[in-house]
Amino acid sequence: MYSRRARYLMVFTFMMSMLSSITAGAVPTFSNPDMPDMLHYFTSERTLFNRYFAHREFKAAGRLLNIFGVSFLDVYSANIVSSQGEINCTPAIGPGMEHLRYLNDTYTPNQPILVQGTINAIAFGTLMLTPCEVWEAPDLATVTPAANLGDPEAQYQMGEIYSFGIGVPVDVKSGRDWYQRAAKQGYVQAEAAITRLADHERIDAYKAEQDRLAALAQQEQERVAAYAVASLDQLYQTAKNDDAEAQMNIGRRYLAGEGVARDERLGVDYLSRAAAQGNPRAFAALQAAASPGIVFHGSAEAAFALGRLYQASKGPASDAAALAWFRIAAQQNYPGAAELVKIYDAKVLVALRKSAETGNPMASLILAKRYLEPDNGTGSGPAQAIPLLIRAAGLGSGEALKLLEKQAQPGWFSFADGNVNAAFALGELYLKGIGVSADPDEAAQWYKIAAKQGIQEAKVRLDAIQATTRN
Repeated sequence: MYSRRARYLMVFTFMMSMLSSITAGAVPTFSNPDMPDMLHYFTSERTLFNRYFAHREFKAAGRLLNIFGVSFLDVYSANIVSSQGEINCTPAIGPGMEHLRYLNDTYTPNQPILVQGTINAIAFGTLMLTPCEVWEAPDLATVTPAANLGDPEAQYQMGEIYSFGIGVPVDVKSGRDWYQRAAKQGYVQAEAAITRLADHERIDAYKAEQDRLAALAQQEQERVAAYAVASLDQLYQTAKNDDAEAQMNIGRRYLAGEGVARDERLGVDYLSRAAAQGNPRAFAALQAAASPGIVFHGSAEAAFALGRLYQASKGPASDAAALAWFRIAAQQNYPGAAELVKIYDAKVLVALRKSAETGNPMASLILAKRYLEPDNGTGSGPAQAIPLLIRAAGLGSGEALKLLEKQAQPGWFSFADGNVNAAFALGELYLKGIGVSADPDEAAQWYKIAAKQGIQEAKVRLDAIQATTRN
């Protein structure tokens, strides 16, 4: 923790301080049987600790020496005026309160505590030993009469007593009631206490909910772990009752050949039954098996099963997912997959066109990419894709903008001029800042491409940009 040199220096400093104090009189130490009570209140409730010591200006900083424990703790020395009177050299020990907890654990009644503060009033540091006094907790018997007579400060103290359980069991309701009485008389500290109390309760409720969810997650982990180590016979018995977790484990084992002869069809069947009930691990196992890799095509059986699962759902997104998996299966000539690809391809195409007509940028982009594919089987091509890309780019699609630029850019080796409609549209987008940041120079480049192909309006726009630049 500390080097030998540092320990020697601290002991030397302490001895010199003791010596200077003895010459001036008795060594000022703090020895009070109430110390554990003060430590208990401040270590058990951070809010109470911060309420008394947060945002205070400390007059000195130094180390707290537990004389009988041979340990040094960073502390601050402060003069704090509260309703209990002046608190001298109170150990206000950091927002984490770790040192205060340590002191609470190690302190015994009547054990002397010495606080050594450092004051840098002159070029050379001067050591000072300062006596400490105990923070006195509000006393119920003393405060109650004044609170009942309407004294707002006493009512506030009653709120402290009940809210933090100072000498009484914690009673938040009674504490809030006393705070409210003081707040009605304009006592600012009580108003702040009510707000903090509400925040505290909200945090407690959040923590309770997180604890509940954590407990449920732990239970689920334990349940899943039990299935993972169960025998195949045990899983079969449970799976008879349509237990999805048992079905998932059986399917996974057959698919991997784990403890049984590998059977892809049987494994996919059990995984599909579990996934149909919403088991996420079964769905993930099917996706892992069906997804093509660098070398392998992926399981056609699993791909077809995933297509069927999405087929059972409704909506354009499900149709598109079903089509994607049916295609993977069809590429491996899985029976019936090719027919389903045709059916779902037509359904997805209709849905995309309807969505694109409403101005949906994502649908426009997907449909345009489809039209740009050679032999896409839709009867549409680049001529139909360009307006869709213009619409999507104008609505902020970066991918559509790049595709549009690719279509408009003249070819290096093919000597193609580039799509004139795409080039002019890009000039408009950049000139007017539609879907992109306005950039006249970039617009001019695209207008040049369009003007070379005879678009008179592009030449007019280009001349206007150049004239503005010259002026």
